[in-house]
Amino acid sequence: MIKYSWIDLLAIPLFVIIFMALQKKRFVISFIFIGLLSALKLYYIFLIPLFLIYVIKNQKFSGKNIILYLIILLTAFSVCFLPFLYTNFKGLAYTVEYFNNSKPRLESLSFPGLIFRSGVDLSALFTVFTLVFLGIIYLISWITKSFSIYKLLKYISLVLLVSFIFAKQAFGNYYYNITILMIIYFMMTQEEKIGLNYEK
Repeated sequence: MIKYSWIDLLAIPLFVIIFMALQKKRFVISFIFIGLLSALKLYYIFLIPLFLIYVIKNQKFSGKNIILYLIILLTAFSVCFLPFLYTNFKGLAYTVEYFNNSKPRLESLSFPGLIFRSGVDLSALFTVFTLVFLGIIYLISWITKSFSIYKLLKYISLVLLVSFIFAKQAFGNYYYNITILMIIYFMMTQEEKIGLNYEK
């Protein structure tokens, strides 16, 4: 049911809680919900390095703290997946295998889906493009001097947008995530205008 359902809108409260917790520097709470977000849709795993870089740059660096946050994240993630591993491991394995072996969908809102209409499957090439782009974004995030929550929102939006555009299966509901982040960004900028201080 999770595989075939459009549960992307469940990311709204998770994103809101994550960004509120990050802004208040309550990193333990934020990583609990980052773990839940990653379990909701596996492509959110690509956002984890950005969250880690943000925390490292906005908190006095401590290797122990980073390890603790990762443990918290993995625990939250595992709690969501353990029931599926226990009750229906074959179904979970089938879902992963099905996606890996599937061709681009013709109705996919992505370049591989568009190109596949002519019978050419370039999904592997676009996967390489995606990984290279992710590496560039991670590097930019790491070397930038000031990594504000605004920049985090922008980079997360870029990562999701590129991941969807170059994916072999990306439907309309996938792009809800971009809209969610734009709404969060707009709300934060409006709060800044009425007197709340956010670092740009």
